[in-house]
Amino acid sequence: MLIAAALVLVASAAASPEPVPPAAVVFTAAQAHDGLAIFMQSCAKCHAAELTGGSAPNLFGPAFTASNLTFGGLNQEITHEMPLDDPESLSATQYAAVIAYVLAANCYAPGPVPYPSDGTVPNRQAKVATQGGATKPCAAP
Repeated sequence: MLIAAALVLVASAAASPEPVPPAAVVFTAAQAHDGLAIFMQSCAKCHAAELTGGSAPNLFGPAFTASNLTFGGLNQEITHEMPLDDPESLSATQYAAVIAYVLAANCYAPGPVPYPSDGTVPNRQAKVATQGGATKPCAAP
């Protein structure tokens, strides 16, 4: 009887896992706002204004979440490989703002601490994902 009760408990726990809180991210609303303008000028031509991909990978929604990109990977891709036609052409401050915008668009909440422009990456190994099941970017242009 005890074994049966334990199996029921394990089965119900497996069926309804506890939600995992999003990784702590750092960026300010002002940074995300600045990042929007930079994104529209340097990134939207490939990633689309709605971050839905176009001729480049999707930066929002289920496809973005399914990419299993980490914060470290996102930082690496954006700061060293973008824009694709002119990599590393933005300043460190501009790249930090673009990352802040992408996070805000994926419904992460801004806070009082800016995304670092010195190359450090908060929560480097954590996965980046659109938050809360949003169906359109939270920081839409």
